[in-house]
Amino acid sequence: MLTVTCIVTPAVVRRTGTRAALIACHFLIAAGMLLLLLPTTHVSWGVGWYVTFTVVAGIGYGISFSVVADTAVAAVPPERAGSAAAIAETSNEIGNAQASRSSARLPPGLPAPRSRPRRHLNETLRIPGLPAAMTGTARTAFVTGLHAAAAIAGALHAALGIFTLCRLPRTLTSTGTAQPRPPAQDVAEESGVR
Repeated sequence: MLTVTCIVTPAVVRRTGTRAALIACHFLIAAGMLLLLLPTTHVSWGVGWYVTFTVVAGIGYGISFSVVADTAVAAVPPERAGSAAAIAETSNEIGNAQASRSSARLPPGLPAPRSRPRRHLNETLRIPGLPAAMTGTARTAFVTGLHAAAAIAGALHAALGIFTLCRLPRTLTSTGTAQPRPPAQDVAEESGVR
């Protein structure tokens, strides 16, 4: 879904505008992440719902990957466009690397595991001789971790959506300065519609 969204985003941006696409991407990501809070260890929604919720977030991420660098470049003078694009891309890469690194580390104070760490819940549940009580604990820990990550991501993206809605200028010039939206009559004349 992410790849498809990245491919169709330019057409969406031409139709809705960069600002609307950027606002939509943050609210779609927030919605997808916050929907992941619905399933619990007591109420299973099944794989179909998980896929649906992550597709909603994936559409938002696809739009953001295509629009963020363009927005950064449009916000600075032309002679600084290369720097803005580099910063936008580098920030994305650093964020991905940091998230991968921090999710693979044990919190401070926990002892190192005696065996190799399990990569996912199903692998943990297939450990031979795992007591039944540990199965429930493993499931609860997985869902709690998923809920914590989804809640934080959802809240941050909702805040970014609100910030973008309130603070991003309606249009930008090539020098990055805000321009007021032209009256509807001027837009119609520019497009050749009378």
